[in-house]
Amino acid sequence: TALADLASKSGYEQLKDGVKIAAEKMTSEYDSYTLEMTAVIKNNGRVLASENSLEKIDRLQNAQISVTNNQRPDGKTFSSTVYQDSKVTIRDSHNENKIYQMEYETERDLSFNHNPFAEEEATDLERIVDALVGGLQDHVIVKENPDGTKELSGSLSEMQIPTLINAVSSFMIKQTFDHNDPNYPRLTKDIAITKVDGSALINSEGALESILGTVMITGKTAQGEVHELTLELLGEVSDINSTVVVKPDLSGKEVVTEQVKGNGGIQNP
Repeated sequence: TALADLASKSGYEQLKDGVKIAAEKMTSEYDSYTLEMTAVIKNNGRVLASENSLEKIDRLQNAQISVTNNQRPDGKTFSSTVYQDSKVTIRDSHNENKIYQMEYETERDLSFNHNPFAEEEATDLERIVDALVGGLQDHVIVKENPDGTKELSGSLSEMQIPTLINAVSSFMIKQTFDHNDPNYPRLTKDIAITKVDGSALINSEGALESILGTVMITGKTAQGEVHELTLELLGEVSDINSTVVVKPDLSGKEVVTEQVKGNGGIQNP
Protein backbone atom coordinates (compact mmCIF):
# COMPACT_ATOMS: atom_id res chain seq x y z
CA THR A 1 0.00 0.00 0.00
CA ALA A 2 2.83 2.37 0.87
CA LEU A 3 4.62 1.67 -2.42
CA ALA A 4 1.41 2.15 -4.38
CA ASP A 5 0.85 5.48 -2.63
CA LEU A 6 4.41 6.50 -3.43
CA ALA A 7 3.97 5.70 -7.12
CA SER A 8 0.94 7.99 -7.37
CA LYS A 9 2.87 11.02 -6.13
CA SER A 10 4.64 13.63 -8.21
CA GLY A 11 8.37 13.42 -8.84
CA TYR A 12 8.95 16.25 -6.37
CA GLU A 13 6.98 14.46 -3.64
CA GLN A 14 8.83 11.20 -4.37
CA LEU A 15 12.14 13.06 -4.01
CA LYS A 16 11.12 14.46 -0.62
CA ASP A 17 9.87 11.06 0.51
CA GLY A 18 13.15 9.50 -0.66
CA VAL A 19 15.13 11.85 1.59
CA LYS A 20 12.85 11.18 4.57
CA ILE A 21 12.89 7.40 4.09
CA ALA A 22 16.69 7.40 3.76
CA ALA A 23 17.02 9.41 6.98
CA GLU A 24 14.70 7.01 8.78
CA LYS A 25 16.58 3.94 7.58
CA MET A 26 20.00 5.42 8.43
CA THR A 27 18.88 6.17 11.98
CA SER A 28 16.84 3.05 12.75
CA GLU A 29 17.28 0.25 10.20
CA TYR A 30 20.68 0.16 8.50
CA ASP A 31 23.31 -1.60 10.64
CA SER A 32 26.09 0.25 8.80
CA TYR A 33 26.52 2.52 5.80
CA THR A 34 28.85 4.98 4.05
CA LEU A 35 27.75 8.56 3.40
CA GLU A 36 29.73 10.78 1.02
CA MET A 37 29.05 14.47 0.40
CA THR A 38 30.91 16.72 -2.04
CA ALA A 39 30.45 20.44 -2.71
CA VAL A 40 32.36 22.48 -5.28
CA ILE A 41 32.13 26.22 -5.99
CA LYS A 42 33.52 27.50 -9.28
CA ASN A 43 34.08 31.09 -10.36
CA ASN A 44 34.09 31.59 -14.14
CA GLY A 45 34.89 27.89 -14.57
CA ARG A 46 37.78 27.80 -12.07
CA VAL A 47 37.44 25.87 -8.81
CA LEU A 48 37.18 28.41 -6.03
CA ALA A 49 36.58 26.08 -3.10
CA SER A 50 35.62 22.48 -2.49
CA GLU A 51 34.82 20.11 0.33
CA ASN A 52 34.54 16.34 0.40
CA SER A 53 33.31 14.43 3.44
CA LEU A 54 33.33 10.64 3.69
CA GLU A 55 31.62 9.11 6.73
CA LYS A 56 31.57 5.43 7.63
CA ILE A 57 29.05 4.55 10.32
CA ASP A 58 28.53 1.29 12.19
CA ARG A 59 25.43 1.59 14.36
CA LEU A 60 25.85 -1.88 15.90
CA GLN A 61 29.38 -1.14 17.08
CA ASN A 62 28.53 2.47 17.95
CA ALA A 63 31.51 3.61 15.86
CA GLN A 64 32.12 6.23 13.19
CA ILE A 65 35.04 7.54 11.15
CA SER A 66 34.93 10.76 9.11
CA VAL A 67 37.49 11.89 6.55
CA THR A 68 37.24 15.50 5.31
CA ASN A 69 39.21 17.20 2.55
CA ASN A 70 38.86 20.94 1.87
CA GLN A 71 40.30 23.31 -0.70
CA ARG A 72 39.98 26.91 0.42
CA PRO A 73 39.63 29.98 -1.82
CA ASP A 74 43.20 31.03 -1.02
CA GLY A 75 44.46 27.77 -2.57
CA LYS A 76 45.35 26.09 0.72
CA THR A 77 44.14 22.57 1.44
CA PHE A 78 43.05 21.03 4.70
CA SER A 79 42.25 17.44 5.59
CA SER A 80 41.34 15.62 8.78
CA THR A 81 40.23 12.26 10.11
CA VAL A 82 38.00 11.84 13.16
CA TYR A 83 37.27 8.43 14.69
CA GLN A 84 34.67 7.97 17.44
CA ASP A 85 33.27 5.11 19.46
CA SER A 86 31.72 4.74 22.90
CA LYS A 87 35.11 5.02 24.67
CA VAL A 88 37.31 7.34 22.62
CA THR A 89 37.56 10.17 20.07
CA ILE A 90 40.69 10.39 17.90
CA ARG A 91 41.36 13.52 15.85
CA ASP A 92 44.07 13.66 13.21
CA SER A 93 44.40 17.04 11.47
CA HIS A 94 46.77 15.94 8.74
CA ASN A 95 48.52 19.33 8.72
CA GLU A 96 49.83 18.73 12.26
CA ASN A 97 52.33 16.25 13.62
CA LYS A 98 50.23 15.39 16.65
CA ILE A 99 47.13 13.26 17.06
CA TYR A 100 44.63 14.16 19.77
CA GLN A 101 42.81 11.45 21.67
CA MET A 102 40.00 11.85 24.20
CA GLU A 103 39.30 8.84 26.43
CA TYR A 104 35.89 8.77 28.15
CA GLU A 105 35.54 7.59 31.72
CA THR A 106 31.89 6.68 31.05
CA GLU A 107 30.82 5.00 27.83
CA ARG A 108 28.66 7.18 25.61
CA ASP A 109 26.10 6.77 22.84
CA LEU A 110 26.98 8.50 19.57
CA SER A 111 23.26 9.01 18.92
CA PHE A 112 23.00 7.68 15.38
CA ASN A 113 19.28 7.30 16.12
CA HIS A 114 18.53 11.02 15.73
CA ASN A 115 16.32 11.66 12.70
CA PRO A 116 16.20 15.41 11.88
CA PHE A 117 12.89 14.98 10.04
CA ALA A 118 11.29 13.84 13.27
CA GLU A 119 11.82 17.30 14.78
CA GLU A 120 8.82 19.63 15.02
CA GLU A 121 10.66 22.37 13.09
CA ALA A 122 11.11 20.08 10.09
CA THR A 123 7.43 20.36 9.15
CA ASP A 124 7.53 24.16 9.14
CA LEU A 125 10.74 24.16 7.09
CA GLU A 126 9.15 21.78 4.58
CA ARG A 127 6.19 24.14 4.15
CA ILE A 128 8.55 27.04 3.45
CA VAL A 129 10.47 25.03 0.84
CA ASP A 130 7.23 23.90 -0.80
CA ALA A 131 6.04 27.51 -1.01
CA LEU A 132 9.29 28.67 -2.59
CA VAL A 133 9.37 25.82 -5.08
CA GLY A 134 5.75 26.36 -6.05
CA GLY A 135 4.93 25.27 -9.61
CA LEU A 136 8.50 24.12 -10.20
CA GLN A 137 7.45 20.82 -8.61
CA ASP A 138 6.08 19.78 -12.00
CA HIS A 139 9.55 19.86 -13.57
CA VAL A 140 10.80 16.78 -11.70
CA ILE A 141 10.66 13.84 -14.12
CA VAL A 142 10.46 10.21 -12.95
CA LYS A 143 11.88 7.25 -14.86
CA GLU A 144 10.98 3.83 -13.44
CA ASN A 145 13.49 1.00 -13.95
CA PRO A 146 12.72 -2.73 -14.19
CA ASP A 147 14.56 -3.42 -10.92
CA GLY A 148 12.20 -1.14 -8.99
CA THR A 149 14.59 1.79 -8.71
CA LYS A 150 13.63 5.25 -9.96
CA GLU A 151 15.67 7.96 -11.62
CA LEU A 152 14.52 11.52 -10.94
CA SER A 153 15.74 14.46 -12.97
CA GLY A 154 14.93 18.08 -13.63
CA SER A 155 16.29 21.14 -15.37
CA LEU A 156 15.34 24.81 -15.18
CA SER A 157 16.38 27.74 -17.34
CA GLU A 158 16.63 31.36 -16.21
CA MET A 159 13.15 32.18 -17.56
CA GLN A 160 11.56 29.37 -15.51
CA ILE A 161 12.97 30.44 -12.13
CA PRO A 162 10.47 32.53 -10.12
CA THR A 163 11.27 36.10 -9.11
CA LEU A 164 10.86 35.22 -5.42
CA ILE A 165 13.56 32.54 -5.53
CA ASN A 166 15.93 34.91 -7.33
CA ALA A 167 15.23 37.65 -4.78
CA VAL A 168 15.91 35.35 -1.82
CA SER A 169 19.05 33.95 -3.51
CA SER A 170 20.33 37.44 -4.30
CA PHE A 171 19.92 38.52 -0.67
CA MET A 172 21.71 35.44 0.66
CA ILE A 173 24.60 35.74 -1.80
CA LYS A 174 25.13 39.42 -0.96
CA GLN A 175 25.23 38.64 2.75
CA THR A 176 27.60 35.71 2.33
CA PHE A 177 30.09 37.20 -0.10
CA ASP A 178 30.18 40.62 1.53
CA HIS A 179 31.24 39.41 4.96
CA ASN A 180 33.28 36.28 4.37
CA ASP A 181 36.54 35.38 2.65
CA PRO A 182 37.84 38.25 0.43
CA ASN A 183 38.87 35.65 -2.17
CA TYR A 184 35.19 35.28 -3.09
CA PRO A 185 33.84 37.78 -5.63
CA ARG A 186 31.62 40.32 -3.88
CA LEU A 187 28.53 40.37 -6.05
CA THR A 188 26.31 43.38 -5.43
CA LYS A 189 23.96 43.73 -8.43
CA ASP A 190 22.21 41.90 -11.28
CA ILE A 191 22.39 38.65 -9.31
CA ALA A 192 20.29 35.88 -10.80
CA ILE A 193 20.10 32.11 -11.02
CA THR A 194 20.52 31.23 -14.69
CA LYS A 195 20.32 27.44 -14.61
CA VAL A 196 19.48 24.55 -12.30
CA ASP A 197 20.09 20.88 -13.07
CA GLY A 198 19.49 17.92 -10.79
CA SER A 199 19.22 14.16 -10.73
CA ALA A 200 18.63 11.53 -8.05
CA LEU A 201 18.38 7.78 -7.65
CA ILE A 202 15.68 6.23 -5.45
CA ASN A 203 16.10 2.56 -4.55
CA SER A 204 13.35 -0.07 -4.69
CA GLU A 205 12.45 0.67 -1.05
CA GLY A 206 11.81 4.33 -1.83
CA ALA A 207 14.98 5.61 -0.13
CA LEU A 208 17.32 8.14 -1.70
CA GLU A 209 20.70 6.61 -2.65
CA SER A 210 22.33 9.44 -4.57
CA ILE A 211 21.64 13.02 -5.60
CA LEU A 212 23.50 15.46 -7.85
CA GLY A 213 22.68 19.13 -8.30
CA THR A 214 24.19 22.05 -10.21
CA VAL A 215 23.24 25.70 -9.82
CA MET A 216 24.62 28.51 -12.01
CA ILE A 217 24.48 32.11 -10.77
CA THR A 218 25.58 35.31 -12.50
CA GLY A 219 26.16 38.73 -10.99
CA LYS A 220 28.28 41.84 -11.02
CA THR A 221 30.62 43.42 -8.51
CA ALA A 222 30.40 47.10 -7.57
CA GLN A 223 33.08 47.72 -10.24
CA GLY A 224 30.94 46.09 -12.93
CA GLU A 225 32.92 42.85 -13.24
CA VAL A 226 30.74 39.94 -14.37
CA HIS A 227 31.09 36.62 -12.56
CA GLU A 228 29.47 33.25 -13.22
CA LEU A 229 29.38 31.09 -10.12
CA THR A 230 28.65 27.37 -10.30
CA LEU A 231 27.69 25.31 -7.25
CA GLU A 232 27.89 21.54 -7.64
CA LEU A 233 26.57 19.21 -4.92
CA LEU A 234 26.81 15.44 -4.75
CA GLY A 235 25.53 13.08 -2.05
CA GLU A 236 25.61 9.29 -2.00
CA VAL A 237 24.73 6.49 0.43
CA SER A 238 26.58 3.22 -0.25
CA ASP A 239 27.84 -0.05 1.28
CA ILE A 240 24.62 -0.46 3.24
CA ASN A 241 25.03 -3.12 5.97
CA SER A 242 28.56 -3.88 4.70
CA THR A 243 30.52 -0.81 5.85
CA VAL A 244 33.41 -1.57 8.20
CA VAL A 245 34.73 1.09 10.61
CA VAL A 246 38.36 0.50 11.58
CA LYS A 247 39.96 2.24 14.56
CA PRO A 248 43.17 4.09 13.51
CA ASP A 249 46.50 2.52 14.45
CA LEU A 250 48.40 5.06 16.59
CA SER A 251 51.62 3.04 16.85
CA GLY A 252 54.73 5.20 16.43
CA LYS A 253 52.76 8.47 16.37
CA GLU A 254 52.83 11.37 18.81
CA VAL A 255 49.50 11.25 20.65
CA VAL A 256 48.14 13.86 23.07
CA THR A 257 45.65 12.09 25.35
CA GLU A 258 42.97 13.75 27.47
CA GLN A 259 40.91 11.95 30.13
CA VAL A 260 37.23 12.92 30.12
CA LYS A 261 35.13 12.65 33.28
CA GLY A 262 31.67 11.17 33.33
CA ASN A 263 30.11 14.65 33.09
CA GLY A 264 32.22 15.58 30.07
CA GLY A 265 34.86 17.65 31.87
CA ILE A 266 38.51 17.18 30.89
CA GLN A 267 40.77 16.14 33.77
CA ASN A 268 44.17 17.03 32.30
CA PRO A 269 43.66 19.60 29.54
